[in-house]
Amino acid sequence: MSNQLAARIIGILILISTSSYMVADDVFVTPILSATNYLELAYLNKNSTLATAVSLFFINSVAIIAAAIVLFPLVKQVSERSALTYLTCRVVEGILLLLAAAALLSIANLGKEMMEASSTNSEWLNSMAMVARRERYTLFQFAMLALALGSIVLNLTFYRYKMIPKVLSALGVIGYTFLLVKMVGDLFAVNLGGGYLYVPGALFELLLPFWLLFKGIQLPSNAQSTN
Repeated sequence: MSNQLAARIIGILILISTSSYMVADDVFVTPILSATNYLELAYLNKNSTLATAVSLFFINSVAIIAAAIVLFPLVKQVSERSALTYLTCRVVEGILLLLAAAALLSIANLGKEMMEASSTNSEWLNSMAMVARRERYTLFQFAMLALALGSIVLNLTFYRYKMIPKVLSALGVIGYTFLLVKMVGDLFAVNLGGGYLYVPGALFELLLPFWLLFKGIQLPSNAQSTN
């Protein structure tokens, strides 16, 4: 496989992962979980809306890991350590996001119990549902930590070897550093910048796949595996 073909495949996989996750979360999951009767809605939509969302989350995870696998031999030519770090982090991210998706099914099952339970059990079921929701977000946080750490390493490698334009790789370093700060702050219940910290990383993830599709990845003429 040529470097340019690999870059195009990676670009397509990034677009698939980003779009599938956004549609699953924004279109299918958020309207249910933001409702006051979300437990009942989760159960009633388990085999339709939630099933579609979980399928899209699965596609997202597969695309994440596949992109990292295709990228691995390219980055390995300039830094094997960076290539392994990035691949490992993306595999961890993909697995954690799948586990977070599975938590949605737990919420739906609690919804079934809620509809069948007496009023005396409703408080306990609501508490269990909140635990499942916190677990889902915690898994998401650790997935984003893995993404941030791996992507910082990758973009520093991109920058050092000029594999993509330096301004783009610098944006990636900044964006994923902000994401790392945001997730660490959230883990310790400290609000650091709110949603604005997502903006540079989101912009990078929008620009990178199109650069890979139309321009590809440039490797040094004397590229070889180093540490």
